[in-house]
Amino acid sequence: MKTYDKELLLKDLCGRVSYNPKFIFGNNVYTLDGIVERVNAEGVWVYCLHAKGIEPIEIELCRPYLFPMSSMTEEQHKSFDGVFLPNGHVVASDLGIDYLNSIHVDYRGLIPMGLALDATDKDIY
Repeated sequence: MKTYDKELLLKDLCGRVSYNPKFIFGNNVYTLDGIVERVNAEGVWVYCLHAKGIEPIEIELCRPYLFPMSSMTEEQHKSFDGVFLPNGHVVASDLGIDYLNSIHVDYRGLIPMGLALDATDKDIY
C-alpha cells in the first residue's frame, strides 16, 4: 500500500473510532476500538487497528466497511449539515463530517480506491 493511501486510511479511521466502525482482517469482521502505534518485525513504527480479542493489526492489512454516499437515504441527506458537490467532494461543517462518520458513509472515496469495502449488502451495522 502506498504511503498516501495509508495516511488517507489512517486519517479516515481516526475520525471514525468513536463510532465503532467494522473492519475485516482475513475472514473475520471486528469492531475498531482504537488505533495504536507499534514496532513491526522490521523494526519500523506502524499504525495498527485495535479490536477486542486480537493483537493490533497493521492498518494496511485491514479494510473498513463503509457505505457509498449513493446509498444514503433521503432522511440521512436531510440530517446532513453540508453539501455534496458534483465532483463527489463534500463541503461540510465538523458536525456534518461527524454525522457522515457516525453513519459510516465513505465521503473520501475509499471504496473505489480499494481501501474500504462496501457495506451495503452486509448486515454488520
